Amino acid sequence: MKRKVLFALWLVTWILVCCTAFSFKIEELMTARVVTVERPSFGAAILPLETALRDETGWHLYYTYEGTGWESGTRVAELGSGSYTVYDDPEAVDEITGLKLQPHVEASAPWEGKLIEFYSHPPKAGEPAEILNKRERSDDTWLVISALPLPKVLSLPSGLELAARNDTSLLLTVPDEPQPFLESEARAQLANTKELAERITPLARDDLRIYSLTDIERFLNSLPRIAALFVMFFAPVALWVGTYVLSRRCGGTGIILTNLAITALDGVCIPRLLDTIDLPSSLLPGNMIFDVEHYVNTFRVIFRSMLDFSNNEPTQAVLSESKNMCTESAAIILAGMIATLTLCAIQAKKWHNR
Repeated sequence: MKRKVLFALWLVTWILVCCTAFSFKIEELMTARVVTVERPSFGAAILPLETALRDETGWHLYYTYEGTGWESGTRVAELGSGSYTVYDDPEAVDEITGLKLQPHVEASAPWEGKLIEFYSHPPKAGEPAEILNKRERSDDTWLVISALPLPKVLSLPSGLELAARNDTSLLLTVPDEPQPFLESEARAQLANTKELAERITPLARDDLRIYSLTDIERFLNSLPRIAALFVMFFAPVALWVGTYVLSRRCGGTGIILTNLAITALDGVCIPRLLDTIDLPSSLLPGNMIFDVEHYVNTFRVIFRSMLDFSNNEPTQAVLSESKNMCTESAAIILAGMIATLTLCAIQAKKWHNR
């Protein structure tokens, strides 16, 4: 009986330790990445319309502040509705100059920290945030996917080039773009395109999405590591469960030592493996990282559009990478399952022969 209790204790401890390590990594991945603007010494802060969020309750604008106590670190708070004005009418004209007003947001009242201009996912009051102070720059390719047919684009903002298109998708090459990719920032750039301005508004956020091929490739490259993490977590669980079932007899010290050695090795390797997993925020769900439906729907739409551009070099590379990474991930899981089941069978045979 003592032996069974010991086995159960080891199993529970392993699960708790792994879940704790996973929770820290999940919190890191789900933390909002934001670009902020300094409070002007006088006058109003002028922000792109994409900065403001719109839902059934109205417009929302957010800023960051430094929390204390249990909520230490950079946090998100909502700016009072009387502290800013949203100019969202594309036909509005300045009363003084008579010139057409570009949709934008003006925040004039004081606030504690820094206004959030762009974000990896729509911010929520009270959640932690990481301010992207310094960003590297590299070439990228954007995949613009619309739920409705797209108009013909005659001109794009400086730096963007149309590589390919179909009725509902655009493939844009973007040189020297800040990384990591923020969809809200990309939407603000495309909102300057006359033909797309009406389609890229806070109200049409779900009707038109922009994805970075660099982020898609980063996500795919993490799949084999996630598969290895899956194997490394469940292998000790299977071994300890098997040992618990077979523990009706005394003895089996060698088997127990084997399980302890495998568990210890996995315990050392799992944190190192977690550090190498890099899932881009632009492809993660807004609330729960294990939202399988989100990943299925997102990648179904992405790959359906990329297949239409399969002759294009960037999409061709990503499609090829997806096949390789999925095959490698499946091979890792299959090899891990075979190795674990084989070891369980060997232990069962040894215990039976005692």
